Amino acid sequence: MSKIIQLKIGGEDIEIDLSEELEIHDVGEGQTRVASQMAYWGEVWALAERESIQIDALYRGWRAKMSNGAMEANPKLAEWKIKALVEADDKFKFLKNSIADAKRNVVVSKSIFEAFRSKAAVLSSKGAMDRAVYERTGMTTKETKSLKRKPTASRDLGDVDDSEDKKNKMKKIFKKKE
Repeated sequence: MSKIIQLKIGGEDIEIDLSEELEIHDVGEGQTRVASQMAYWGEVWALAERESIQIDALYRGWRAKMSNGAMEANPKLAEWKIKALVEADDKFKFLKNSIADAKRNVVVSKSIFEAFRSKAAVLSSKGAMDRAVYERTGMTTKETKSLKRKPTASRDLGDVDDSEDKKNKMKKIFKKKE
């Protein structure tokens, strides 16, 4: 089941299949792609914010011109009548819909960016867990084969020691408590 989101920002159609892009299939591949995906969606988000500001400015300018025109034509018009004249114009609805679309683009592009940020955190965590499992089992990944692993704090302190002496000492400790 795919969930496709479509945006139109700056006249450009932008589409993403959330089920394909946000699912984690392969940790290594995901880690190599997520930074560029975040950069792309950060740019889309910035463009959406820019467009939202521009459309709002266009609307405000149009509304001011319409209000001034109505006041010049009849200086004794009440404020509510001027507002009604402005909102009755066809361009009012068009501009308000454009503002709504721009706000949607901002919210959706920000949400997608944040989803990729979450994906990056999950990938980082999964990668760390995988490396820990490989290390405990003596296996290596492509990346760790060529790197000399530095001792960790737990190894320096002797907390992780699989020697037979330690195992026997632990057995004695637990037998005494029973």
